[in-house]
Amino acid sequence: MITNVILPGWGISHSIFNGLSHQKSYQIIDWSKIQSDDTHTPYSQKKLIASLHNLLSKLGSIRLIGWSLGGLLAIDYAKENPEQIDELVLIACNPCFVSQPDWPMGMSSTDFNLFTEQFKKKPEHTLKKFASLCYKTNLNSRQNAQPLFKHLITLASKQQHQNWIHLLTELSKDRRLSLNQINCPVLHILAANDHLVPASLASILQLRYPLHQIVLCKGSHTFFMNDLTMLSDLIIHWNSNK
Repeated sequence: MITNVILPGWGISHSIFNGLSHQKSYQIIDWSKIQSDDTHTPYSQKKLIASLHNLLSKLGSIRLIGWSLGGLLAIDYAKENPEQIDELVLIACNPCFVSQPDWPMGMSSTDFNLFTEQFKKKPEHTLKKFASLCYKTNLNSRQNAQPLFKHLITLASKQQHQNWIHLLTELSKDRRLSLNQINCPVLHILAANDHLVPASLASILQLRYPLHQIVLCKGSHTFFMNDLTMLSDLIIHWNSNK
């Protein structure tokens, strides 16, 4: 039996996927419990992947599912552990989140650096701002992101704050070439009104990765929050006829 492993995104607790936790085939990773060997040093990508491998190596075949930042780390893991990954599912994930001259569909480096500095100085305020961006469906929308606030991470120590700063820097790394090296079936799930990962990315992904499947859903960056059953059905059945 294949195990579905979900890697959550930045700044949002794994609790956003709790509706799936009662299903035995799902394992939801809690980033706050992925510790490095030395708990007094920040995360590093190498240590994160090693810690994930320690957790996941016992599970056998995996359908690795990553949302947003979790999708980027899922690409890293799948690249280094290809024999274990049966399918890769990337939810609202831009393989190059910060825009490049040849990849304009991302956050500008100026905005990303500003956001990083804000999180360093005023983490709680910045997390609420981030939740609003996740919940937002267009430039002019004013939706109340209060339902998402309960899923924001808590920063109980300076070390946790430093860990999330490091995880934030992982968003700035370009995974386009790494994604080219993934040989298992790949599904991209994007949202039509995502304010952080534009739906226009779909056509670019299809051109660059013609063997990948692209699905476009309604809603924002957190489109699945109120309909996890829909997300689960899509994840489990998308590749059943191939």
